[in-house]
Amino acid sequence: MTKPTTTTVAQVPINKLHPDPENRDVGVDIELKKSIAAVGVTTALLIRDHPDKKGEYEIVAGERRWRAASAAKLTTVPCLLFTGTESERIVAQALENLQRKDLTPFEEGQMYVRAVEADLTIKDLAAKVGVSAAVVKRRIALLDLPEAAKEKVLTGEWSPTDAAALLPHAENKKLITWALNQDFNPTGHHSLPTAIEREAKARKAKAALALRKKALKAEGTYTTSQPWQHTLLTSLGFDVAKHAAEPCHGFRLYLNYNGEIVEEAICTDRARHRPDSLSGTELFTQPTKATPPRELSASQIAEQEAREKRQAARKKAHEKRTATIRGLKGAAVTDMLASMLVMDEIEYTGVDQELFELLGIEVPDSDEREVALWAYVNKSKANMRSAALAIAATRHHFNVGQYPEHQLALADQLRSAGWKPTKHDKEQLSEAEARLVANQAEAAAAEAEAVDEEALSEGEAIAAA
Repeated sequence: MTKPTTTTVAQVPINKLHPDPENRDVGVDIELKKSIAAVGVTTALLIRDHPDKKGEYEIVAGERRWRAASAAKLTTVPCLLFTGTESERIVAQALENLQRKDLTPFEEGQMYVRAVEADLTIKDLAAKVGVSAAVVKRRIALLDLPEAAKEKVLTGEWSPTDAAALLPHAENKKLITWALNQDFNPTGHHSLPTAIEREAKARKAKAALALRKKALKAEGTYTTSQPWQHTLLTSLGFDVAKHAAEPCHGFRLYLNYNGEIVEEAICTDRARHRPDSLSGTELFTQPTKATPPRELSASQIAEQEAREKRQAARKKAHEKRTATIRGLKGAAVTDMLASMLVMDEIEYTGVDQELFELLGIEVPDSDEREVALWAYVNKSKANMRSAALAIAATRHHFNVGQYPEHQLALADQLRSAGWKPTKHDKEQLSEAEARLVANQAEAAAAEAEAVDEEALSEGEAIAAA
């Protein structure tokens, strides 16, 4: 056998060649096998002396051709001897492997890590393999993803770019768990990177808000997050600095739409500051001057009386209708609900073609459907009930998205009417049950996280004291 050199191609027996153990077994490329069976191996393999087996070789580049040639029953393949450095060997392998269609981003990252560990800089490596340094860095960074996130990339559920959105939050295990349990659109407002950043910002803001509340509580200051509770000092005209010493001083704390903490000074007992108060400080307010009643003209008085009569009449009519509806029983209840459902369909939802098809009547033009439905239901109570049932039938789809409890409740109602779910329905309901469990677990985790943050804040306050 003629030995190959760095410049001379020689035929080497296939059984003298061995794959690099650090490379994944790529299997046999069927198309490549057919090509090699027809014309042979046209590009020489790059090999080096085997580190453990004397007289044999390890493949540096060309493993796919070697496997295809073996499958095609060839006994020898053309080879060139490689005598470069370790980093050069890894680059040669990388250039070969980058041609593979089934190369995963994690295998690509592992190749780059091996090259860097062989003392090749990222900049030089990127130049040699023909990609940007940013791509090399991103592929290496992907290796730090949790296994569950890697699995989503390998199955195509997430793209490498989307999965990389988790990397800045690698230490936030709760956020990562949250992300892994969500469904994301590949693009748009609910894309994974957008949702991750939004959720991370919200969690950070909630934690900061909890810390601030605890700090004020440690000082003995009252706080609330309800916008409607108590009165702002600015609304009362009080001096905030002077009011800070009062026992009724407090703060309204909440997050605005931008996730920013809003902190507003409030008075929890404004009665203390009235001029006749015995326990408060009159300093903050001045007695309110009584406003003399405005004199009305005869026409204004008449208009006011007429307005009050109309209001009284409306109130009386409303009370009478309410009493009548609450007193309905039996079939009258059914008819009332049927009429309300039909009116809702016409006024808000819009009448579609499927409704007329279910009723078994001719489908009118789109701009005449409301009129046609009114004409149909006004013929008889039976028609009103039929229309209501048809409307309900058009709305029965299990597509309520974020509200799985609605799907499950609807299924229970249908079962009570004798409905038997198909295989597809069962799959949809199983997904709804899983989503409901996930939502409950997420809510419990959020509550536990709030408790943890509260305990942390309390500990920090004690330490500061």
